[in-house]
Amino acid sequence: MEDNRLTAAELLCAREYLALPKAWLAEHVEVNLKTWWAYEAGRVRVPVRVTEAIRNLLEHTAQVVAGMTVMVSEREGPINLATFPDSVVPNGFPASWHRMVCARVAERTGQRIVWRTDAAEVEQATAS
Repeated sequence: MEDNRLTAAELLCAREYLALPKAWLAEHVEVNLKTWWAYEAGRVRVPVRVTEAIRNLLEHTAQVVAGMTVMVSEREGPINLATFPDSVVPNGFPASWHRMVCARVAERTGQRIVWRTDAAEVEQATAS
């Protein structure tokens, strides 16, 4: 039976690709941060459940990027990206993930990313 668990290098690449902090991912997969570091360093094999969680995040992210790409392609104007303090986790994901999604959509569509900073714009962006 083939072992499909992520390697340490694959885990690190996935985390960086997703633009997610180690601490957020460790909490998301319910391990402590030291354990996450051990996974990425290759000192501890990545468990199946962690591999599945990361693959689910990769799939979810791909779906969000694809959906936003279609939405943005169908309208005029820039992509609006609200600036979120790092302590805010809109829709359950850190601001770094949201910025990465917008960057990928901008790359695919040629649209510009603009920063929205007033409170009403941030609230509107987190509601969608």
